[in-house]
Amino acid sequence: MSLQRAGAVISWAQLLLAEGQRRNWPLSAEENELKLAEKTLDEAKVKWHEFNLEGVRKQADEAYLRGAKVKEALRRRLGVN
Repeated sequence: MSLQRAGAVISWAQLLLAEGQRRNWPLSAEENELKLAEKTLDEAKVKWHEFNLEGVRKQADEAYLRGAKVKEALRRRLGVN
């Protein structure tokens, strides 16, 4: 469940980032933070598939929080409700 939740918020942030890039806004900080969220989620997925469940939820939650932070910042900046 936490992997899906993190994936969903990261996907949402990616869509908002794409819109900001389409508007030619400088978004390097947001891009970097989103890449970290994606990397954290990818690591959690690898652990999950290796049945190394120690820390998977923690990593997924960290990815979610990073992704949500980027999503909210982009949402406010783009004026999306």
